Amino acid sequence: MAPPNLNIHRLLAFLGFIPRFAIASLTLFVFSLSLDQHNCP
Repeated sequence: MAPPNLNIHRLLAFLGFIPRFAIASLTLFVFSLSLDQHNCP
């Protein structure tokens, strides 16, 4: 069995990855929306 500290560290790393991925996707989404608004006549 793996030590519990390793499991906790892996869980924290996974939970820390989710907000970064959400922020990146949200930033790209807002950036594409702003580009679409600028392209509209």
